[in-house]
Amino acid sequence: MPPYKTAFRPSTSKLDVKLTRFRMQVVALTNRDSDQPHWITRDVFYSHFDQDDFRCRVVKNVEFTYRSDWFHTLANGTIGFYIPVVSAIGRRTDLIGTRHRLAVLLPHMTELPVAFAMGCHLTSKAREFLESIPKRPLHTLEPFWIPDFPIRDSLP
Repeated sequence: MPPYKTAFRPSTSKLDVKLTRFRMQVVALTNRDSDQPHWITRDVFYSHFDQDDFRCRVVKNVEFTYRSDWFHTLANGTIGFYIPVVSAIGRRTDLIGTRHRLAVLLPHMTELPVAFAMGCHLTSKAREFLESIPKRPLHTLEPFWIPDFPIRDSLP
């Protein structure tokens, strides 16, 4: 299977959308009980998420692969996927080490599974900001499809 790459559009700095097969069915997993899973649209990601924070790591040339530790097989055999987590500092999103996961999913999904970290670490301003982002609930027992990419123990 050839490596999958994406590139930023120079004029808009948005990732080009690629056609992808969706063959991997998963359920959403979160890292903490206080994380709230939701769906956000790609447009909401670009309009409400801090793009400087997203691009501060090398996401310009992303190989479309998953890390094996992003998945967990549940007791019933269902595959769980640890969805990207977002928090906030004031009125800015903070991506908490999930930039690569977002960069892998973003060009291939019109809605993205995202967990909002709503723990006690948030200020009232940050909590209010996260609550204002347009989203719809993602039920953790409801299966959904993600792109069928290779799974590796480490990323290049």
